[in-house]
Amino acid sequence: MSENIKVLVGTRKGAWTLKGNSDRNQWQVEGPLHLGSMVYHYTADPRNPDYLLLTESGGHLGPSIFLSKNCGETWTEATTPP
Repeated sequence: MSENIKVLVGTRKGAWTLKGNSDRNQWQVEGPLHLGSMVYHYTADPRNPDYLLLTESGGHLGPSIFLSKNCGETWTEATTPP
């Protein structure tokens, strides 16, 4: 499937990426990312779609921001909290 559409979904149980073709009749679901964490915001940088940003709250540690520079293969947590 050639992927032309991406929908980034953050939930109370983690994050998922839905990849669809240009006709939007075939979808592939990837995830969960950050399983068990509440993901409040999950978005791609419009200047570079390989850069993904994710905000989450894992419970007692409070909120945090994560960045992926390789389309979600690896994630780096922000060094200072928001």
